[in-house]
Amino acid sequence: MSAYLIPLIMAAFGVGFGFNAYRNIRRGGARHYTLEREAVLRRASGMLLISMLFMLSAVGWLIYSQESLTAADLEPAADAETLDLEATPSPESALQNVPPEQIAPPTPFPTATATPIVQRGMIEGTGGAGLSLRAEPSTDGETLALLPDGTIVVVLDDTPVAADGFEWVRIRTVANEEGWIARDFLVTRDN
Repeated sequence: MSAYLIPLIMAAFGVGFGFNAYRNIRRGGARHYTLEREAVLRRASGMLLISMLFMLSAVGWLIYSQESLTAADLEPAADAETLDLEATPSPESALQNVPPEQIAPPTPFPTATATPIVQRGMIEGTGGAGLSLRAEPSTDGETLALLPDGTIVVVLDDTPVAADGFEWVRIRTVANEEGWIARDFLVTRDN
């Protein structure tokens, strides 16, 4: 944190001087006479120069601190003379202490599975009365919802079930309600 404190302070000074220069430029508009306006703009230019110097100093300080950190990380921790070479194990003993590697058997390639084709449809032809979404493929099945004309549905099972004089298909609505509807009122691309 302390490595970033000085650049942050310098950047804050740079932003402050830049804001002050902007304010002076705005103030040096039509309110002053020409000579006064030139003096205000000269001061604003000086402030912008100081602001740029502070910002560049902050960036330079960050680069310098990063390089000094990386240089300190690369320096060896201790001299080779101070190391106790007799206490370090020999390469042969180090190899004996390492457990044998467990080699996993090769994994077979995954088998290809067919991606199901999603078929969408729309409810049409109810004459404004809507279509009942039923729990079972029958006119006696419990009504789960009333689907108005124009409702978009996803066909879950394209194989129709014949019952009560209709062919029934299993669908899911946008609201995740699943059930059966009469195929006569379902318009798909196949129809």
